[in-house]
Amino acid sequence: MTGKPIVVVLVCALAASFFVVTGAHARSPHELTAVPAASPGSPSPTAVSPTPTQSSSPSPSPSPTPTPSPSSTVLGEVTTSIEPHPRTVRAGSPLELAGTVHAGNVCFPPYTISLQRRGVRSTGYKDIATVIAGADQSWTYKTAGRYNASYRAFAQSANCTGPPSDPAGVLVKARIHLRKVPRCRSPQPVRGWVQPKRSRERVVLQVRARRRWRTIKADALNHKSRFTLIAPDCDFIYRIVWPVQDARNEQGRLIFKLR
Repeated sequence: MTGKPIVVVLVCALAASFFVVTGAHARSPHELTAVPAASPGSPSPTAVSPTPTQSSSPSPSPSPTPTPSPSSTVLGEVTTSIEPHPRTVRAGSPLELAGTVHAGNVCFPPYTISLQRRGVRSTGYKDIATVIAGADQSWTYKTAGRYNASYRAFAQSANCTGPPSDPAGVLVKARIHLRKVPRCRSPQPVRGWVQPKRSRERVVLQVRARRRWRTIKADALNHKSRFTLIAPDCDFIYRIVWPVQDARNEQGRLIFKLR
């Protein structure tokens, strides 16, 4: 009877070892990975939280930086000259402004010319016109002189710009108009007007005598810029003068003879 319990114990031990070996082979490789034992006194391993699953919808992409178009990108410098013809004119007479464009190799036509003017009483320049340079890169602009002024020009194209030209000054003389006298009678009224329009300013009548001009009469312009002067005698050479009375115009003169 003593041998049977030993046999039963051996059989049970073999069966247990068989199940242990079989279960070990059935586990996945991840389950068989050995976890190193923590050394005494070391902190326990911190549990790693699982990474949250990202949404399947695509995130919005950043907007691209706008690329400047060729028309808005300044690649070079373009300048222009300006020359008035003539530099001294009578009020109301034609005045021509002309110039030539000077551009870099990266600039291409057409070239737009912006013209500006500054009067003697102005604090800054004001735009007066815009013209397009021709195929030879020259340009002209026609106007009429009115007051003393300074002119300048800017040149630009689709991809080039530049500084203004050097200013060019124009002097404008006051113009005196005289009504025609059909036949002189002593004393003879002499009527006329001054351009540009003035008022309450002085005009004088002078006579040529002994190679000199002598002032004999004076009058003030009315609100229409008109005057009336009295010539004492006929068959003399006279001159009407608008003296310089401010910086807007140069002196105006008109020589005539009464017959």
